[in-house]
Amino acid sequence: MFSKIRWPAAMITATALETACVSYAIRPPVHSIWLALIYFLSGIAIALLALTGPELGAIRFRANTRSAPWYAFRILALLLMGIFVGWMAASWFRQIPIDTDYADMLPVIRVMDQRFLQGHWRAVYDPIPEIWGGIRPIYLPAMWLPFSLAELLHFDMRWISEFGIFFAFASFLLLLDPRKRIVASIACGLIGLVLLVWLHTEELSNLVSMTEEGVVLGYYALLVIAILSGKTTWIALTASLCLLSRFALSGWIPAFFLLLWLSGARKQALSFALILGSTILLLFILPFGWNAFARVGTLPGQYVHFAGRVWRDSPEFFSQGPGFAQFFGVARAALLHRWLVGLAITIPTLFAVGSWYLTRKYRIVNIPLATLKITLVLFYSFLDIPYLYLFYTSSIVSLLLLASLLRHLPKPSAAATKASR
Repeated sequence: MFSKIRWPAAMITATALETACVSYAIRPPVHSIWLALIYFLSGIAIALLALTGPELGAIRFRANTRSAPWYAFRILALLLMGIFVGWMAASWFRQIPIDTDYADMLPVIRVMDQRFLQGHWRAVYDPIPEIWGGIRPIYLPAMWLPFSLAELLHFDMRWISEFGIFFAFASFLLLLDPRKRIVASIACGLIGLVLLVWLHTEELSNLVSMTEEGVVLGYYALLVIAILSGKTTWIALTASLCLLSRFALSGWIPAFFLLLWLSGARKQALSFALILGSTILLLFILPFGWNAFARVGTLPGQYVHFAGRVWRDSPEFFSQGPGFAQFFGVARAALLHRWLVGLAITIPTLFAVGSWYLTRKYRIVNIPLATLKITLVLFYSFLDIPYLYLFYTSSIVSLLLLASLLRHLPKPSAAATKASR
């Protein structure tokens, strides 16, 4: 296991490499093959390092006279971040309208919201004649429902997504505590700043101007916080939101359930499954019907055909990103999809169960969070269509994980004293 002195450097390096692979390092696309490999390996390293780092638990913020300057700095940093992201988002919104000529995600979601607010719940997932001659909505309820607030109050729906981005980075800032590890915390903060600036200044990311993905970033920030709290109810609720926004969390659900079961927390495991199932029932099946639920559930099998079309029309999405799709090509799109489903479903459970068994002989900690990271790395690396804006969910989890781990490390003097004994 890494010493407590070298562990922060390894964790920071892995997170910095992963962040670079989805931001400024993308600019020379000739290196995209290496970027895909570095992105994958750095993500795996983050998960493994989390297993050997300090044990995470619920974080409590206690106000006292010594911490007052740090709280003042946090408030100032949050204020400056809010001004920056608000200013940049407004600028993007003025330049790029919500229009199918740019991207069809938000126009489709807007129609779904309109049908929902008009009370036509069973028609939410019906084809939309005015978009591409009758496109069928595919978005899960937790993805499109938050945007109904923008439709109801008549403001740009992208502000909902921007709030999710702000919440994710605000959570990162609040978890960061430089009082113990000043240099490591500054490095961690710079990594987060680089990603924040990239997302709001570079057109290549498309996250702010054209997508709904900020909502997903907010959900995963909530999930990480819930896992840190250790409260099964909150974990189940936030996991439900993540699962009902994108399929990426599918492999983590059975892995976490088995972790609870194996550790003897069988009531919590059953509670987790019950809350998860109830949320899916209440947010999807009951209001919108079993047919809509079943139809959306079959979507992953249709991605192969869609991937082939994107390969023909927009091959740059494969050659300029960190995904493994570029290794497979259009002729092996079906093989890539089988790898995606097989690995994303089985490996998280094997990783979690294997890590749990290793705790009998070794010091292994933070298995749920490490498994979450493994799940996301596998899912996005083997994604059928590796749109760049999808990868930032995993990046947010890395930042929150790094900030939490650094926060729980002892001060260097204490670590040195302990090592000398």
